[in-house]
Amino acid sequence: MLLKNFRLATGFPVSVFENGKFITHNIKFDVNKSVLKPESIAAINQVKAYLDKHPSAKIEIDGHTDSDGPEEANVLLSQLRADAVKNQLISMGIASDRMTTKGYGEAAPIDKSNTPEAKANNRRVEFVIIQN
Repeated sequence: MLLKNFRLATGFPVSVFENGKFITHNIKFDVNKSVLKPESIAAINQVKAYLDKHPSAKIEIDGHTDSDGPEEANVLLSQLRADAVKNQLISMGIASDRMTTKGYGEAAPIDKSNTPEAKANNRRVEFVIIQN
């Protein structure tokens, strides 16, 4: 049997929410797009499993970008990406009233340097528990 275009999802934390927050760089989008890539589903499945296990939990889904491009465009893009993640969770059976979204654009970097690695660290989705 020959497999093509096969990817193995690795590097996910054992505990999804640590100190009320789950930061992932494993939710992927094409450049300047807000359509989820298939490899994003593993991380989203972890959040869904947590929400299924904790039916009273509510979360905020935060989208972040790097500093490339205009700030206004980055805020809009990060909001659209957070909304895409929320819509995916809704399609998987999570009630929409358990989730809010916020696009931060480039306003909350976790790595302040200007290297390609730093920019990659700043492109992320965060899930924050707002009620447990």
